[in-house]
Amino acid sequence: MCHPNRAQCWTPPEPTNLIEQIGARPRTIGRLAPHTLSAIAWAAGATLVRAMLPSRAGPAGGYGAAICIPARDEAARIGSCIDALSAQRAIRRDQVLLVLLVNNSRDSSYEVAARRAAALSTPCLVLEASLPARHANAGQARRLAMDVGLRLIRPHGAILTTDADSWPAPDWLRINLDLLASGYDAVCGLVRPDPHEALELPEVIHARWALEWRYMQTALALEARLDPDPDNPWPRHGLTAGASLAVSAGAYRAVGGLPRLKVGEDRALVQALLRDARKVRHSNDALVLTSCRLRGRAAGGVADGLAGWLADPDCWCDPQIEPADAVWLRAAARGGLRRAATPRARRDAVASLALAPLVRARIERSRNFGAAWDLIERTSPRLVRRQIRPSALPDELARLEQMLSTRMDQSASASAPSEQVDTVVLPPQGSAAGRRFGERCNEQLCRRVAR
Repeated sequence: MCHPNRAQCWTPPEPTNLIEQIGARPRTIGRLAPHTLSAIAWAAGATLVRAMLPSRAGPAGGYGAAICIPARDEAARIGSCIDALSAQRAIRRDQVLLVLLVNNSRDSSYEVAARRAAALSTPCLVLEASLPARHANAGQARRLAMDVGLRLIRPHGAILTTDADSWPAPDWLRINLDLLASGYDAVCGLVRPDPHEALELPEVIHARWALEWRYMQTALALEARLDPDPDNPWPRHGLTAGASLAVSAGAYRAVGGLPRLKVGEDRALVQALLRDARKVRHSNDALVLTSCRLRGRAAGGVADGLAGWLADPDCWCDPQIEPADAVWLRAAARGGLRRAATPRARRDAVASLALAPLVRARIERSRNFGAAWDLIERTSPRLVRRQIRPSALPDELARLEQMLSTRMDQSASASAPSEQVDTVVLPPQGSAAGRRFGERCNEQLCRRVAR
C-alpha cells in the first residue's frame, strides 16, 4: 500500500525469476538498477517479495547517507521510528535515504512502513524480503539492509543503522555525520530504554540496571586512567549497539561489511574496524531511545536479556563485565601496548600475559595497535573473559572503586577522568537537543531509579 502520487510500488506476480521481472522495468533508484536489489537479496540467501521505490530519482552521484533499518513484526512501532528519522534537524532531506527492510513478518509491518514513508519528503526505499530459516535473524537482515544502502550512497558517504522499535533524538543524524566528517570511521551512539516501557518493568530489573551501569562506568573511569584513548575521551559510554551505529562507506567496505552473525553483529563490526586500525568514537551525544519490552522480536536481543533477568535474577552479567582484577590487567596491558613505540617496549608491555613465543614475536613487529591487541586478547590465557553474577557485583564494585581511588592518588594526568563517577543508572547527554529530548522522556524513569 502506498500513495500513488509520491511513490512507485512494485509487487511481483510470482516470487520466482525475480531478477528478470524487476529487470524489465527501466526505473532506477539513484545509481542502483532495480534488478540489482533482487541480486543483492539473492546473494544474502533471501527472496525479494515486494518493494516501494522512492518517489523520485536520487542524486546523480548517490545519496550522502543511508539509514538502514531491519524490521520484523514491528507494525506497532515502525511508524514512530520513521517519524523520528523524518524529523532529523539540520540536514538536506534529499541527500539522505531511509532503507527499511521488512523480513519474514507475520503482521502489517510492510504496509505500515510503506504508508508512512510515502507521506514523507525524505526519500524512502521500503523492501519486503523472505529470508530462509537459518538466516531469518536480526543480524542477517541488518546486513542486507546495509548492503543495499551501501550501493545507493556516494563512495565516501555514510551508513547508519538503528532498530524499528527505536526513536533517535532530533539531532542524532547530524551528530553522527559531523563526527564521521571530522575523521572518525564509526560512531557508537548512546542507547537508552524507552521510559514509558521502563516504568512498567519490575523493580528487580531497575536495580540490576543501576548496579551494572555503575560497575561499567567505574570500570571505564579506571580504564581512562590506565589507558587514555585519544579517540574516546572521558566521560564516555562503552556500549556498542545496532540501535545506534554509524560507519563510513569506505570503512564498511574495507572490513567486508557487517559480519554474518545471528546476534552480536554490531560488536563484531566494531571489533573488525578496530583490527583494521579504524577510529571508533563512543558518543554520549548520539542518543536513541529503544524498546525495553519483555517479549521482543529478535532472538538474543534486549527482550531476551530482560526476560532472563526475571527468570533468574542471578543469571550471568554481560560478557563485557568482568572481575575487578581482570579490568585492571586488561586496561594496564592495553595502555602499555598503546604507548609502546619500539619492539622492546611492546615486548615489555605484554610480558605478563603469558603469550606464546610466536605471538610475542608478531606483537613486537606489528605497527597496527588494533590488530596486535586483538591477537593478544584471542591468545593470552590471562585475558580469557570471566563472567560474573550480579550477586558478586557489590564486592567487585568495592574493589574496583578502591583501585580507581588508588590510581587517582597516584596520578594527576590531565587526560584522566574527574573524580566524580556517574551514579545514575543512565548517563547524561552532551548535546543540548539530545539532553532536552532525553530529559523530557526520562524524567519519570530517573526519579524511580533514584528511589
